[in-house]
Amino acid sequence: MVLPSESLIEEIATSRRGFTELPDKARELVGLLAGSPATTTPVEIGSMKELEALLQLVTEAQRKKRRKKRPGCTP
Repeated sequence: MVLPSESLIEEIATSRRGFTELPDKARELVGLLAGSPATTTPVEIGSMKELEALLQLVTEAQRKKRRKKRPGCTP
């Protein structure tokens, strides 16, 4: 049996840490864009589908913020 190299193990661990930080950063961004803390987002992201839903919230919050900034547009 061939074991993975230490560098590969460290690279995977680094990627995993980055992935686990992503939902927190996305929730923070939703809150900033909405002007209030994002409390309706899932506590944990356990799948790509849940992460996709969270990123859709970010996208929608960005759209709403842009609409509010445009002169003559109603929110």
